Amino acid sequence: YNKFSGVGHQRDSKDEETICCTSNIHMKLKKTTYPVPSDVSEPTETEETQFDYDFPSLYRPPLIPSSCVQSYIVQNKDSITRPHAYPWMAVLVNRQNQPFCGGSLIDNYHILTAAHCLDQIVFPSDIQKVKVYLGAHDLEIGNPNQRRVNISKVIKHRDYNRQTWLNDIAMLRLETPVMFSKYLYPVCLQPKEPQSSW
Repeated sequence: YNKFSGVGHQRDSKDEETICCTSNIHMKLKKTTYPVPSDVSEPTETEETQFDYDFPSLYRPPLIPSSCVQSYIVQNKDSITRPHAYPWMAVLVNRQNQPFCGGSLIDNYHILTAAHCLDQIVFPSDIQKVKVYLGAHDLEIGNPNQRRVNISKVIKHRDYNRQTWLNDIAMLRLETPVMFSKYLYPVCLQPKEPQSSW
């Protein structure tokens, strides 16, 4: 039995699997296999490898039920970070300039954040309810490297569920591009093509 973030995964026998939660919700699942078709020929070295056959999944464990999902949203107003330690961090503020969520700058136009932070944005005009600060450490004091930027578009994951917080991810498009500096630059993301050392 392996515990991972409150979700357990246990193999009872060769054909049964149990996915369970710490809240004592259990599901028994039958392992299903699909035969591999015998009419698929191996390509020769001169042929271009092309698969026209739609292979079924051999075995894929089902998705964990939404009742197993736990929140990992940290809300600690007393945490202290040294200035400029995370130059990609963004803070979302309401009309009263009160911070309510964070995000990460991923390029000079986009911020990655949680979709639940934007539940208040229902209509396009609601975008004006939220502003973004970049390079900020203390909104009450401010600093010369701090930038306040407006949002032009909110893009929530199409399968975001407000009740369960499944697919709790969203992007903010900024009205104007962010100029990078040593105090303000995007988080490092994996390149489009994985790098290989061999």
